[in-house]
Amino acid sequence: MAKTEETTTKEKYISQEKKPVLMAKKVLEKIGRGENVVYGEVAKEVGYSDTMALNPQAITRTVAYRKAIEEFLPVAEKARQNAILAISKRNMNKERLPSVVDAMDKLTKNIQLLSGQSTDNQAVQVAWSDTPKDTQ
Repeated sequence: MAKTEETTTKEKYISQEKKPVLMAKKVLEKIGRGENVVYGEVAKEVGYSDTMALNPQAITRTVAYRKAIEEFLPVAEKARQNAILAISKRNMNKERLPSVVDAMDKLTKNIQLLSGQSTDNQAVQVAWSDTPKDTQ
């Protein structure tokens, strides 16, 4: 009986190791189908508890998850470069610009999102004042 408990514990541990990879694959599948990705829902789908689903960053920051995602990034970046090349060879007067921009936008944002980069355009503004501070 002890062997059965040991086997069950070992299987559970292996299953826990595979969950981040399963989650990464599920995220990539959803992105590939053009679906919105809700990380908490994906976490539940691959077997994580409700508690873990409320904090999916704990999963997406694991080495296993990052590695699985990083294997996909060169493929996405190549697809984006191919799209840019194909677009640059076309007569843009005959293209529907919104669809071209939308495709490029989605590819870029997915690459940024999956690689952990910001998807926002964050600008920093610095204001200078010519008025000297009171030194008293």
